[in-house]
Amino acid sequence: EGIRWLCHDKVIFVSLCSCALANIGFQIVILLLVVEAERQQISGSIIGTMLTTSGVAGFLGALTAPRVVKLLTPPVTLKYCILSWFPLLFLVAVVDNPLLGMFIWGICSFTGAYVNIALVMRQSTIIPSDVLGRVESSSRFLTTGAVTLGAGGGGYVISIFGTRLTAALVAMVFLAIVIGVFVLIPTSGRIDREIAESAGGRRSGEDALDVCASREDAAAVSAVSAERERVAVRS
Repeated sequence: EGIRWLCHDKVIFVSLCSCALANIGFQIVILLLVVEAERQQISGSIIGTMLTTSGVAGFLGALTAPRVVKLLTPPVTLKYCILSWFPLLFLVAVVDNPLLGMFIWGICSFTGAYVNIALVMRQSTIIPSDVLGRVESSSRFLTTGAVTLGAGGGGYVISIFGTRLTAALVAMVFLAIVIGVFVLIPTSGRIDREIAESAGGRRSGEDALDVCASREDAAAVSAVSAERERVAVRS
């Protein structure tokens, strides 16, 4: 049932598919950066320090995202945060500097926190509360499953294509993700048609706005808590 509700909303479905593909790419990228760093004989302590940028950036993103997402609306936040991933991954592909690449990975984690919170807020305003837990479980299954797939298959991809070509291929995949997101996700206003319908048509537009705003406040709190736990576990 959770998967069915994920497919119910185009913004949620397209964003989750994009995040799943992106998670595979991110795992491949961090693996190739570590391989490059070892080839350049960069010390393990420096590599470990640079890897912490992802956790720190993700934590900062979780702190700042709720107000920004509410201001921009979840669909706009999703589109432009996902857009930011392509130039960052393109830099990783063209610059042969693993330490810079790890710093860039940290920036991706910052915007990734915005994506996660925007998704949670969108789900909270679109999905009925009685099935929201199932939907969240299904979305986590898709995104974390993709992380496992990327971590497991990344080594094979790098061994076949090498680090530089792999980085270029990942950047092209992210370009395709960005194009798909901008084509398929419509930019909606603060109250779009789906949210108005989720209010059951029983309230006026002003009342529906109050309902959505209160649900977004609650979603923002729960999203920040979930994101902080995710960053803490990863760190």
